[in-house]
Formats: sequence, C-alpha cells, structure tokens
Amino acid sequence: MYRFPVFLILLAMVGIESGAEAKPRTSLVDSLISVSADTTMSLPAREEMLKEALEHDASGKAMFALAELHAGRAAGSNRKKAKKWLKRAVAREPENANYLGTYAGAIWQWGGVIPPRRNSAYKIARKALELDPNCVEALYWAGRYLAWSWEMSFFTEADDYDKPDYRDDTAIAGKTFVQRGYSNLDVEVGIDFFTRAIEIDPYHWPSRVQLGLIYHMAQRPAVLAALFEDYLKIVPESRDGYFFKGLGYQMAGNLQKAYDAYVEALAIMEGTERRFMQSIFMIRDKKAEKKGTPLPDESDIARFWFGRDPLFLTEINERMLEQCRRVGYANLRFGDPRNGLEGWQSDRGQAYIRYGDPIARGMVAADIDLGLDKTLTEQKEMARDAGTSGALYKLTPRIEKWSYDGFDVRFENTNTWNSWRFGTANLGFLELSFADLVKVVPDYYKYLHQYDVPYQFAQFRAQNGETRIEVYYALEGEKVVNKKLTPGVREVHVTQALFLFDTEWDTLKRVVGRVTTMPWVNYESTKAGYLFAGEQLSLVPGSYHLAGEAEDQKSKKVGTFRDSLHVRKFDMDSLQISSLLMARRIVEKEEGEYGRARFLILPNPLKQCSRDGQATFYFEIYNLSQDTFGATHYQVSYQMQMLSEEQTYSAAEPEWTTEVSYDYRGARDWETYRLTLKMIESTPGERAFRVKVKDLLSEEEVEGTTVFRVKW
Repeated sequence: MYRFPVFLILLAMVGIESGAEAKPRTSLVDSLISVSADTTMSLPAREEMLKEALEHDASGKAMFALAELHAGRAAGSNRKKAKKWLKRAVAREPENANYLGTYAGAIWQWGGVIPPRRNSAYKIARKALELDPNCVEALYWAGRYLAWSWEMSFFTEADDYDKPDYRDDTAIAGKTFVQRGYSNLDVEVGIDFFTRAIEIDPYHWPSRVQLGLIYHMAQRPAVLAALFEDYLKIVPESRDGYFFKGLGYQMAGNLQKAYDAYVEALAIMEGTERRFMQSIFMIRDKKAEKKGTPLPDESDIARFWFGRDPLFLTEINERMLEQCRRVGYANLRFGDPRNGLEGWQSDRGQAYIRYGDPIARGMVAADIDLGLDKTLTEQKEMARDAGTSGALYKLTPRIEKWSYDGFDVRFENTNTWNSWRFGTANLGFLELSFADLVKVVPDYYKYLHQYDVPYQFAQFRAQNGETRIEVYYALEGEKVVNKKLTPGVREVHVTQALFLFDTEWDTLKRVVGRVTTMPWVNYESTKAGYLFAGEQLSLVPGSYHLAGEAEDQKSKKVGTFRDSLHVRKFDMDSLQISSLLMARRIVEKEEGEYGRARFLILPNPLKQCSRDGQATFYFEIYNLSQDTFGATHYQVSYQMQMLSEEQTYSAAEPEWTTEVSYDYRGARDWETYRLTLKMIESTPGERAFRVKVKDLLSEEEVEGTTVFRVKW
C-alpha cells in the first residue's frame, strides 16, 4: 500500500480545520467588536475585548475598531494609540477605501496643521476614492481640503507692512492676513465632493455643514437655504438646520423668513440651553453657569432683547435677528460636528456672538525659539521658565487675531487638534484677559442704517400733578434727503416716531407720523446744517424709557435716540425750578396768555454755541412766596464752570466763575425766565451752567444745572 508522507497528512488536517473554523472565527470577531461598542462598559474592558478579537482576526477590522475606540472622547482614550491601530489596519488592508478615508481624517485632525500634512490627507482621500468613488468618508475629507484651501487663498492676503491700517474697514474689510501663501484650488470640485457625499448619505451632517459653509462664504444664499430645507424634511427636529436655513434667508434679504426660521430653532432648543444662548450678553463670566449662578428667566431675557431693538418702527427686532445670525454662523464656522463641539460654545464662537464680524483677522504661525542666539544668562532664564520639563526652548503657539474698532481679541492654538482658546485682548493700549474685556465691552453691534442723533429733554410743571416733558432732537442734513423751500424750512420725506415704555419695557405710548417739512438750522461752529424735530408729553412722575426715531424714506437712514427718563414731581408748596432748556433763539409774543405758550423757542439739541456767539436758556420758577399784597421778591443768580476734557482724579474740581445776581419783584407765584449769555472770545470747551434762585421772602433756595459746549 502506498503511504502518504506524515507531514502531508498533517498539512491536510490543518487545512481542513482552518476552512471549517474560518466562518466561526469571523463571526466571533464580529461578535466581539459588536459587544465592545457598548459605551456603558469601561474603556479597558472594551479594549481587552477588541484585543481578543484581534487574536482571531486576519483582516483589519479589529485594528480599525481599536482605532475608533481610542479616537473617541471616552475617559482613557488615547489618540496616539488610535493613530497606531489605524495605520496597522491600513497596512493590513491597503485596498480598504473606508480605512483610507478614515486615515485621511486622522492625518487632518491629529497630524498637525502644517499645509503638507493636510495635503497628505487630501492625497490619501483621493486614493480611497479611486478604490471606491462612493466612500463618504473620503469624499468628506477631499472636499474639506479643497474648501480650506479655497478659503485660505480667496479670503486672505499675505501680511505686509506696507498694507493700510487694517482698522480702515473701507479698504480691506473681512480680509485675513497670514505669513504665507496658499495654493488656490477649484472650490467647485470641493462642492461636488460634498454634494456626492450627501447624495449617497443624506444624513451625513458633517458634509452638509461644510457644503453650507462654502455656500455662505461664496454668497450663495438660495442654495444655502435649500440645502438645509432638504435636510429638515428628513430631520425636522434639527435645531442647526433651522439656524442655517435662516442664514440663507437673511443673506438673501428675506428677514421675515429668516426670523421665522430662527424662532423655530429657538423653540427646538431645551429651556436651559435656549436661555443661556439668549442671555449670553447678560452673563459677564463664562463660567457663571458652572458656578451655580442662576440664568435669567424668560421675562428678563425678553426685556433685555426688547430694550436692544435698534428700531421700534419695524416689526422685527433687528438686534435679536443679528444675535440669531451670529449663533447660526458660529455653529456653522466654529463647530465640529464630528467631535460634538457646538460652535456657539467654543471660545471663538463666544467672541463672535458678542462682537460679530471682525474688521480684519491676522494669523501668525507657531514658532519655537531654541535660544541659540541668546546669551548664557538668557538661556538660563529660558530653562527656568521651562520649569520641570527640562526643555530649553520657548514655544509661541499659533495665534489668530480679530481686530475691531478700538479693540482686538487673540486666540491661541497650542495643539494639533485645531482647538482654539482665548489668549489676550487689547483695548487701546491696555492688555486684558477676555473676561476683563467682556466687563468693559460686553457686546458690539451697530445697525447698518442707524445713526445716533443729538437730543435734549426738559421738564416743567403741568396740570393735575403731571410733568410736561419737552423733547427735541436734530437730524444731520447730510443724512436726510432734503430740498430748500424757504429760508429755515426744508422739504423732506421722513417718518417720525416717539416711543414711551415703563421700566419693564411695556409700551405706554407710540406716536408715528410722516412729515414733509422740517425747520433747518445752520451751526456756524460746525459748518453743518440740521433738521429739528420736537415732541411734548405730559407724564405722571416716575421712571420710563423714551426713544425717538426718524427714518428718511428715500435714503432709508434712521436717526435714533433713547434714554432712561426719571420724571420729576413738582409740588405746590416748596420753591422749585424747572429744567434749564438751552435754545438757539427765544422770541416772546406780544399777545397771548402768560406762560410757556407765549414763547417761541428754537431749541438747541446739540447744546453748543460758538465762542463769539451766545447761549440762551429758558426755565420756570414755581411756588414763590407772596406777601400780604400778593407781591413776590426773589433773586436769580447764575455761574459757569469750565469742565476738564479728560477725567483726572488728582486735579482739583474747577471753580465756578463769579456769580452774577439780579433781584426781581413780581405779582405771580410762578415765573417764566429767559437768560442770554454773550460768549465773547470764550475759550472753547465744555461748560457747566448753574442757575440759583433765592426766595427773599421765605429764604428758600433752589438751583438748576445743565452742560453745554463752546465751539470755535
């Protein structure tokens, strides 16, 4: 009988056993990987389970699962281990497109932020797409690289000392300055990658977010809104979907649809989350919530935002609309959906929500100073600064600087995970922490067409215990389209409005009307012309908020003022004086009932006069004592005081000038009074003006004070 060699028999037996156990071993590996996905288990237990799977796995599945385990945010996870296992999985299965696509992401996120590393990530993603054109992970990272390259090349300029001052927003608004150039790649290819990714997987949120960011940067509002409208059809509970749809509508100028989308987003947010987001400007310390500081309630938040509405004339709160836009953009630009990072909670997102778009950004690459050109003493200082690490170098992290009008904010990135943190801020020449900056500048916002107007209030006694409030304001002629009709009168098309609120911002009075003519006054000192407007109110003493708005129907520019108003109480017993109303001119009519109605007063909302002009004031005196025959006897005195242009705590308070007094006798218990001061070659600057009234019968004294400015 022919006998087979023993080693051939053993080889055959091994072969038969391996074939029989191949499928069970694969099932065992799959089962262990599946069970290890249980996040309720400890990370070491999950890791041991995957290592057991590794012993039976001839593929790269167990290695890939170990990489995913350590790439997560669980306690004890290790990104170095994640990268190691991912490299081994790729080496085991080099033709696995999914592994290559994930590896491209690892290089992008963990391999540093130097362009060659990101370029390597792009090349690996393209290789994965050659193996599998429908690999969503590879499509995402390939598109991510193209979007980043386009942003860095299209929206940036190389830093150059010859550039104009970056605070000149008319010259280079929105530009980013960097220390190197970037290759300009075709962003349309990146759009194609992301579009294919969401066609294959409509739920792939990271690809949709990146595509939305490209549309936003490229100023394509219609496709931006449509992109997230489509997503909301399959995920109607997506808060950010509504925020990003609102961004698209707002960019397109459809403010009502944008507002509706933002309202939907806020409604989806949980109560605490919504209140924190809406009350961010009311919280001076970012860690206040962690310290247990209670958040403002819904009514406090409503009052806060209502008080910051730049235009009460419109139905939409433009400030709240801008707040939602900033939150939406912060989530779109600074969030990381792959790692669960909310953009509005990141440091850059927090700054953006407070201050909006910077005039310019500056980027400085990280730098390592080895001290080779330093003296021995300086090297010893570097060693001391290094502490216990023993490293003889000084690391300057990568820095991004946002520049605004009057202040800068800097962020530092000290690792390769693109994790930016607040650095320092500059307010003028002061270097501050971000928390200190927030105390001084809690937020920054300027409505595009809105401008502040000079105004003045004056309070006088009225009937039935009420107080008469005279309100005057001036619109700069250059801000309003106007045509001369007669000397001192201009034709205009202006909507005027006056709003009165209580301390809770509940509306008490709303007066809106259109005017076609307004008084015109030229100020010699400023060589500018102004249109004057005024209103009168009769109010019960107490505290109020008062706002005025005047919109030019042609230019759409809106002049506004708003202020808190504490209405005085005028009694009928003690000596009192009204406000001092500064006027351009006062004319007393020859006939008419005695009192305020007898005077034609051209107000002076700018509260200024020229150094060779005159300052005129109107006021009223109440409750003068009368003798047996009904006669009064009182004294009126006035003084002036030069005010310092700069606040200095060491200097003594300026003295009041020599008092000028006049004695008067009358037959009424209240008197109107007008006073004109000749400002002959007066020194320009701010002045305080004080009027004292002494009742010579009762010996009572009162005084009133106002401030005005003398111009050249």
